[in-house]
Amino acid sequence: MRSMTGFAAKKTTLTINNSKVYVTISLKSVNARFFECICKFPYALHHLETDFIKLLKHDLLRGHLLMSINVSDQGALKGAISASIPIAQSYVEVAKEIQDITHIEGTLTISDIITLPHIFSIEEQLLDETIKQELSQLVTETIKALIAEEEKEGAALLQDIQQRISLVTKHIAEIERLHEAFMAQRKNNMLQEIQSYTTEDTIIETRKAALYYMLDKIDIHEEIVRFKSHLKNMQELLSSSTVEIGKRLDFTLQELGREINTIAAKCSDAAMGSRAIDIKVELEKAREQVQNII
Repeated sequence: MRSMTGFAAKKTTLTINNSKVYVTISLKSVNARFFECICKFPYALHHLETDFIKLLKHDLLRGHLLMSINVSDQGALKGAISASIPIAQSYVEVAKEIQDITHIEGTLTISDIITLPHIFSIEEQLLDETIKQELSQLVTETIKALIAEEEKEGAALLQDIQQRISLVTKHIAEIERLHEAFMAQRKNNMLQEIQSYTTEDTIIETRKAALYYMLDKIDIHEEIVRFKSHLKNMQELLSSSTVEIGKRLDFTLQELGREINTIAAKCSDAAMGSRAIDIKVELEKAREQVQNII
């Protein structure tokens, strides 16, 4: 079992354009219905985003992920700097035109020119395949570290959910025991009432039908059988080696919730009603935990 909550980071040193740069990749994951990913990369690494997201989705399966890549010297990722001569010439010509019209004195120096916008352009440099492979390897290592954290958290979730299911199993067994005694008493009372009837007219038959109907309305045997069946499915899922079980666990808990709601509505015994409430509480706690499972 793996949780969707975790954090991992890995560092490495790369040589780019004869410069050593430190690269840190971090992954943060929180629970979500589907796989979602937000990437924060330096501009020069944006073209790697699609490939890295594929790696994440293949191994992490579900959750809201934030992937960040930090580079100590982003200048190492940039190419040569070139001047935009046409733009510089335009600035000079416009400045001269302003002087001719307004008669403002002064001269334009190189220090004035180089501070103007868009005078220089920086060529974006494509990384060579060796650097890409080293970054991909670092992403893979970070994913493994995150999975290890998710498994550690998942083990704690599994233990807590198993405790909830164990309590629920005891409560439903007690409800079943109380229900059998309760129904036996009600059936005995009903038989005594029927035996007290001395005639077989239409009114008496109607009364019998009403008694049988009332007995059927409070019988929760079928609901208990279905509840125990869902519990068995739940326990099988918890012991399964399948990674993606979060949604199945959630749906199974929903079915358990429906059955216990029906049981609580039908049973008219205070002791059974109290046990049903205890089950509802434990199921709700289990659902809170299941929301974090992949």
